[in-house]
Amino acid sequence: MQFYKETEFKRVKLNGMNVEIPKDWEVVRLGNYADIIMGQSPPSFTYNTEGKGLPFLQGCTEFGEIYPKPKIYCSNPIKIAEASDILLSVRAPVGEVNIAPSKCCIGRGLAAIRTKESRLHYLFLFYYLKFNSNVFEKIATGSIFKAIKK
Repeated sequence: MQFYKETEFKRVKLNGMNVEIPKDWEVVRLGNYADIIMGQSPPSFTYNTEGKGLPFLQGCTEFGEIYPKPKIYCSNPIKIAEASDILLSVRAPVGEVNIAPSKCCIGRGLAAIRTKESRLHYLFLFYYLKFNSNVFEKIATGSIFKAIKK
């Protein structure tokens, strides 16, 4: 019979907070393991509800539990998320996450995080961010509405 070893933890400072992580983990910059694409809204005349072009996601209002449900489309997308990219709400409310089910256009209320699969699996990052979404609220800035930067 084989037993699993008891996980040892260490305290680290992360975003100004003391947290415990497994002893053999390290704290790294997300940019070393993923590319971050900030959304940009295309001209409004390119929006449609007829399904022409790519699904267009403006913010977390279209988010489901895991995948968004787009309501409008864009015939001339500027910023694009690929299938399996993590979609992160970067404007009020900040920190909500979903997974892009297919290629889609992202507006300025979202960022797409594209993991480097050989270094970080997108599902691990999705559930990590979902579990720790409150961290984004703590680092958000803005007096009228909260937002985070790249």
